[in-house]
Amino acid sequence: MIYSKKHNFLFLKGVKVAGTSVEIALSKLCGNQDIISPIANIDERTRVQLKIRHAQNYGASRKEIKDFIQWLINVPTDQITSRQAPKGIVNNHMPLRRIYKKLDKLHPEIRKANIFAIVRSPYEQILSRINHNVNFQSYKTTGEAMKATQTDLRQALDKHVQKLQNRAIENFRSKNYQIYDSSFDSSIQVKFIRFENLAEELRQTLSDVGIKKELELPFTKKGLQSSDNLFQEIATGDQIKIINQYHKDDFSRFGYQMISPA
Repeated sequence: MIYSKKHNFLFLKGVKVAGTSVEIALSKLCGNQDIISPIANIDERTRVQLKIRHAQNYGASRKEIKDFIQWLINVPTDQITSRQAPKGIVNNHMPLRRIYKKLDKLHPEIRKANIFAIVRSPYEQILSRINHNVNFQSYKTTGEAMKATQTDLRQALDKHVQKLQNRAIENFRSKNYQIYDSSFDSSIQVKFIRFENLAEELRQTLSDVGIKKELELPFTKKGLQSSDNLFQEIATGDQIKIINQYHKDDFSRFGYQMISPA
């Protein structure tokens, strides 16, 4: 997540929605007092190498952060996961409710920030997640593109659906639904940027808060060029039906169409 006092915006970072790429791009706009949460070590190193602001002001001490960044720059890539960023009071994928709870007293003006987040088709998110599950251990130490075979994806999807079914459907809320949830305060408005039109909608969102600078999005966590069509190629009708049931709130809230099970 990023809370920019300088530009009065709060970026909620969802999962599997190009959040890291956007977070790195937004870091270019940030000032000394802005809050930037840590990201995966391999991506944090990218941010540093691009001479963009790295994680700062998120609750760890400046010395802890400085020491960690110095280590990150110098450590061999195959050892880059051997140390974690210092813990703070906020983190990468923190839900809005908890962000307010943690920062309200320290930064009461956060309640007036313009809030935005990225949404994506649940099917494409799942594809990205299972591809990530197959390849992420390698990505963490290489940064190379993550592209699983359809056989690997089918096996990973089987496991994903089985895990879904182990959860009570009446209590299920997806990770992003939880991160973006603003139901605790009816006055809060979250602007949703659609993944399918990311660059243009991000540009317009930033323009709306007074930022005219054009941002180039780095392509981190490179993986599948996923689509609903690819999802239909690897998923069975029963799996689609189960996913539709569990993600019905996401389809409704974020405006995506369900695929009809065959």
